[in-house]
Amino acid sequence: MKIAEKDLRILEELKKNSRISLRELSLKTSLKPSTLHIRIQKMLDKGIIKNFTINPDYDQLGINLIAFLLVSTDKNLNSLRDDSFVEELFRVTGENDYLIKLRFKNMDQFNEFVFNFKKHHKPNKIITMLATKDLKG
Repeated sequence: MKIAEKDLRILEELKKNSRISLRELSLKTSLKPSTLHIRIQKMLDKGIIKNFTINPDYDQLGINLIAFLLVSTDKNLNSLRDDSFVEELFRVTGENDYLIKLRFKNMDQFNEFVFNFKKHHKPNKIITMLATKDLKG
């Protein structure tokens, strides 16, 4: 599906700030507020825009331990999508089957998660990595 250049500009601005007013968005995109409303609604209807969300400051919330798991398993891990610690869950290529991004308050939570994960899912192999610095955020 090809997306119009105008819609891509709208999406870029909404990615920066999903709470931007139509008036401010109009100034940034040179499109009329009424046109923006119609275009945004069409992107919602088509599923191009899935939702409007927030980007919390996890340091202020005390949830700043980021971990990644590379998992090799014969089992389906889709049930992890509903786990509160799981931020992202990917099927991947290569010698592993899944890449899981997790967020915890502390090392104890992380250790408990890994222990329970191994107990319930019995992966063939698991590699854990802790993020030391967020270079983008």
